[in-house]
Amino acid sequence: MDLCSIQVEDMTRNLMKILDSLEFSSDTYIETVTLFYVNGKLMGLMPLGMKKLNSQFFARIFKSSRMYNTILNLEDLSRVKCKICISSNPITFYYAIFKKEKLVKAFMGKNYSRKFCDACIDATMTSYEKDQEFLKIYLKPIEIYIVRRYPKGFNRASAAIIEALVHYTKIPFVNMEEQKRLILKIEMCMETVYRSSEKPTYRAIIEEIFKRAKNLLLNS
Repeated sequence: MDLCSIQVEDMTRNLMKILDSLEFSSDTYIETVTLFYVNGKLMGLMPLGMKKLNSQFFARIFKSSRMYNTILNLEDLSRVKCKICISSNPITFYYAIFKKEKLVKAFMGKNYSRKFCDACIDATMTSYEKDQEFLKIYLKPIEIYIVRRYPKGFNRASAAIIEALVHYTKIPFVNMEEQKRLILKIEMCMETVYRSSEKPTYRAIIEEIFKRAKNLLLNS
């Protein structure tokens, strides 16, 4: 094995250790906000759950997503680059669904805002598998940027908002009975936010999620 190969192997090993410290694993999805670039052009931004399988990430992109057809139509997957944002801030996930343009500015170039991001991972797409309802995509992590050096304490309000947003994104793709169940779950998340936080921003966000969810049901 030559020196170059040893250096690459050491870099990969160190990268995997950092991913382990960020709690990526094969048995639990980590909720991220991921930006997709094709030939340097931003093509999509979305919340995306990810697992680590060996030295790669695994995620699912559903048919309704703009990136679904974009990926299917590409001949060279290496043209797809990703920025994977790890964040404990529920506002990051809220913006990723309802106010995407605010996040785009925060992730231009190497500009990783501490307000929205705790760590950011650059990755390339290596392959995908087409399933009935989604694409199984595989991403190779290339580099990690630790943006926030000091940990934040856990709070139930943040977790409840992120959970509510995950439920919200599922509503357009399920039948009416399941939609009603998801809205009940969002309402429970709203109760958790009100019990655990008096922060006006958090309360306004969860109320908007609940309102939008009910509107989706009415218009379905």
